[in-house]
Amino acid sequence: MTAPPRPTDPFLTLYNGRLKGLLSRAAHDEVATRIPLERRWYLIDPQATPQPTITELTGESVRAQIAGLVDELQPLHNLGDGTGWTFVADVDGEWAIKVFNPRQCGSGCGWHSPTPWRVYTTLRPSPAACSAIAPPPPDPDRFAAFSQRARGLMGR
Repeated sequence: MTAPPRPTDPFLTLYNGRLKGLLSRAAHDEVATRIPLERRWYLIDPQATPQPTITELTGESVRAQIAGLVDELQPLHNLGDGTGWTFVADVDGEWAIKVFNPRQCGSGCGWHSPTPWRVYTTLRPSPAACSAIAPPPPDPDRFAAFSQRARGLMGR
């Protein structure tokens, strides 16, 4: 089996590249202070249907949102002061920040990686790139097979 071709889209290259996890309030605060205020930013909602949405933001708005993420995510998990759900790439002056909703990152019966809750980026993604980061559609056959196995285990 050969590996899929590497993306040539600059946004997808950044999005799928190496990202650093922010595991503490101090790490979020440090990243927030480095947000380039003069840049145009884009907030992507990858889970919007039927297609991910893109909202243009100022650097000041992104800085405030990143600085407030720990408090926003705090009620969604029990990690004390840490978060563990934010990942950042800053490559050659271009940024991607992926924020995952902790309640959507369980290790259950999923068959794909969780989709980010929000993505902040300095690169405006193309429509094709937005489609590439959207979650896969549900597979009714897979769900039916899982349901049948679960019923069998429960004796129903």
